[in-house]
Amino acid sequence: MHATTTTPTGSSARSEVEHIALDLFTERGFDTTTVDDIAAAAGIGRRTVFRYCPSKNDIPWGATPRPRLPT
Repeated sequence: MHATTTTPTGSSARSEVEHIALDLFTERGFDTTTVDDIAAAAGIGRRTVFRYCPSKNDIPWGATPRPRLPT
């Protein structure tokens, strides 16, 4: 498992969460890995994961902009 000794902030924290998540996805598979697994491996709470990544899908594929509907 991954262990963090300090809590990074900002973009470095997001990068750390993404790195840990990608390692878990590689080891366990995307569908099998939960946000709780990612949070535990990163040593943070579940809600903190969502502070850095809006959804689990955004971790490997990035946040994709929503198409704008014509007005």
